[in-house]
Amino acid sequence: MQRYSRIFKEDFNDYPNSEKHFLRLVTDYDTSELAVVAYYQLFRIAILTDQSDKSTKYKDIILEKYPYSEYARIIKNPSYLKEKRTKDEKIESFYNATYQLYEYEQYEDVISTCESANELFGKNKLTPQFDFLKALAIGRSKSRSEFKTALENVVVNHAGEEVEKEAKKILDRLKEEKTARVEEPQNIFSDQLEDKHLFVMLFPSSSNLNEIQLAISNFNISYFGTSRLEMKSTVFGQNYQMISVQNFDNKSTGMNYYNAFIKNNNQLNQINTQEYPKFIITAQNYSTLYREKKVKSYLDFFANHYLD
Repeated sequence: MQRYSRIFKEDFNDYPNSEKHFLRLVTDYDTSELAVVAYYQLFRIAILTDQSDKSTKYKDIILEKYPYSEYARIIKNPSYLKEKRTKDEKIESFYNATYQLYEYEQYEDVISTCESANELFGKNKLTPQFDFLKALAIGRSKSRSEFKTALENVVVNHAGEEVEKEAKKILDRLKEEKTARVEEPQNIFSDQLEDKHLFVMLFPSSSNLNEIQLAISNFNISYFGTSRLEMKSTVFGQNYQMISVQNFDNKSTGMNYYNAFIKNNNQLNQINTQEYPKFIITAQNYSTLYREKKVKSYLDFFANHYLD
């Protein structure tokens, strides 16, 4: 009914018909949350039709019955809507800039900026999004328990919001992953290490792949030009890329390459200063790693089985 009353008023300037419908709304549904909207529309119709007694009547009803409503604020401060739009635009710009920091993987900055948003703007329409983005940044930079706590806070503080559903989905996945880790075998990598090996390096997707490939290619030509090494790149999960150098006949020749790689301060200086994960791995264990994405587990395995 409210929608049709607005059509009468705004689309056809049929104020008498519109007034009749809004009056019916406040009469029949006075306790409804729509009542204050209807009273405000009656107030506006009275102004537009030069009925000062009615406009005063409806204004007083709104100020007395709904003193903390947005409509009471509009009546008290005619510039309220303009000021609100300006504030909303500032909040949206602040959020977009914060999200950009998240995309650039500046997670500590995201956390502090989200906290600043609460101080600068107080509770606002994007508070749920700020809190959820902060939780995601904690998930990327803090411990698993801190991530879980941040998501639980989103669920408690923003019940009924879209971010509550998203936070619950992530919490469910964390629970499933925890169960899977308890059930999975402790050693998922094979200790049969006399097969052919690959050298592997992981690095963030935001890195310049072409520059990295060129540097490794120059290194291979300079120091392993007769070895007929083959270099490949592939995506590894959502945030990383992987470069592999093949084929090393055994563990020993793979380790010779690994040691030469990490000690090179010429072609590979910029790569090695980044401390990207680097290791050699059998083809069988490579398949397991690519499927399971257990990088830390393999690095522990590599340290125990390859490094003195």
